[in-house]
Amino acid sequence: MATSDPNAAWSRCTSAISKTIDEGKRISRSTQDEMALMAEEDSIELQQSNSNNLPQQRTQAIRTESDAPEGYKDKMDAPGTEELDLLDRDPTSLNTHVRVGFEEVFAEPYDMHSFAGIWATSYVVFVNAKFWCYRILSAFCGIPFALCWGVYFACLTFCHIWYVVPFLRGWVIALHYISRLWAICIRTFCDPFFESLGKIFSGFRIYMNRT
Repeated sequence: MATSDPNAAWSRCTSAISKTIDEGKRISRSTQDEMALMAEEDSIELQQSNSNNLPQQRTQAIRTESDAPEGYKDKMDAPGTEELDLLDRDPTSLNTHVRVGFEEVFAEPYDMHSFAGIWATSYVVFVNAKFWCYRILSAFCGIPFALCWGVYFACLTFCHIWYVVPFLRGWVIALHYISRLWAICIRTFCDPFFESLGKIFSGFRIYMNRT
């Protein structure tokens, strides 16, 4: 019966383990190389697809009226009276201070009352005169004034968009460089000068003697 050498068996075992480890490392390196190659190919394809789609992306970045969402396209046209509330004509409470009633103008104290008919007639005359005078004036002057103020605010908006904001933006850019140049001049010339003056006058001492 043949006896096995423990040293030979251990050497064969370690040799097999080392071969297995080497084979695993080889497979791992080959897998990593394949993955790197695939990633490089995907990156090249992505760059090519991006370069091919760049003109299309630039074209899509320019939004037109056909790309507007639902409900927004109507706002791009000339405004009409669809959103006008004919009941609440002061939704932002802009002119609540001009709401003047009869009781806010005329008031009789307790011991100074006129005839009831005179007081009631005065109320009717005041309310109707104010109401119809406003209606007549607005009928004749409302449209011309609306036209004038519309043109005025359109010109004001035009100047703000196309002149004031670009002008201010240009000044902000110019003043940025001026401020940096001014800061450099202050740090270069003024700081050493005043620091020297401070050191010179710091040696002076003033003593006051009371006699």
